[in-house]
Amino acid sequence: MKDRKVALALQVGLAVLAFAIARSAFEVGEAQADDTGLLNPSAQAADTGGDGDGFELNPTNAFADDAAFATNDNGGGDRHRFYDYSISVPAGATIDGIEVRVDWWLDRTNGTNSMSVELSWDGGSTWTVAKTDTIESDTEHTTVLGGSAESWGRTWAPSELNDPSFRVRVTSNASGGGSQNRDFFLDWVAVKVYFTPSGGTLTLSTSPITFTGVTLNGTDQTVTGSTSAWQADASGQGGGWNVDVSSTDFDNGAGKIIAVANFEIRLLDSNIVLVSGDINKPVSAQTAFVSLSGTALKIASAAVGEGDGIYDLTPDFRLTVPGETFTGSYAAAVTVTISAGP
Repeated sequence: MKDRKVALALQVGLAVLAFAIARSAFEVGEAQADDTGLLNPSAQAADTGGDGDGFELNPTNAFADDAAFATNDNGGGDRHRFYDYSISVPAGATIDGIEVRVDWWLDRTNGTNSMSVELSWDGGSTWTVAKTDTIESDTEHTTVLGGSAESWGRTWAPSELNDPSFRVRVTSNASGGGSQNRDFFLDWVAVKVYFTPSGGTLTLSTSPITFTGVTLNGTDQTVTGSTSAWQADASGQGGGWNVDVSSTDFDNGAGKIIAVANFEIRLLDSNIVLVSGDINKPVSAQTAFVSLSGTALKIASAAVGEGDGIYDLTPDFRLTVPGETFTGSYAAAVTVTISAGP
């Protein structure tokens, strides 16, 4: 990520008030790893194995992390599928790892008991090697199988994670004394996918800002500024991106300043316009006027899997010139940054 400081020249007096921001470009060439967060299933079905009924009591209770739970009575050997996780990974991304969180427990811990998880990429025709949690507990506990760099023994394509293809299969394992009567309880089966977007180059071109004229008259005056569109090119950047802006005070070099807090910006969603590419365009992070400062202010953001295209961003600017402002030339530095990430 490259930051760019752009000098602003401010003339105050009996002439027109105006300053300009030079055209600039910023590039991000290295894609950053990302993840989907923990996702809930929305569909389920019993699988073959055991007595063939899987988690036969309230299986949909395993869709969320809450007080409700699914029950597998006399469940040794039973299997159950969970799917339709609505996983969204940008096309061309590299799948780095898959994590499955399972919250479960037993009615009793005698014998040998465990919970196994397998993944399918073809609707359940083929499965990965199972990963197993061997912790035995008669109170709910959480286990995480897989992780950020665990691909479950294969290379995944983003299309294999869509709802028609991706499946999670949970198996209740029991052996030894009383295993035929072992009950399993399942609160949540969640999935997180770790991925690295395919990359692409982020660029941002800016245009001059102009203000209406002002004549000093001893009172505070607020003038609005406008600019031709700043064009963000995020083609191939499916991992999300942001645009940030910051500024310093306006200083005349002789101890007189106009505070940066008087310099405000906003970006209406209607002023973010698709030029080409993904119709799921970025959204404004500042739809009301807010003061700039030396700290970067996010003005636009594209979520993961969105904003893969070229967009015109046209911010509005507003500057309050205090009544006690001295005539002369004031200068500030504005930093505009485009960066990868949600």
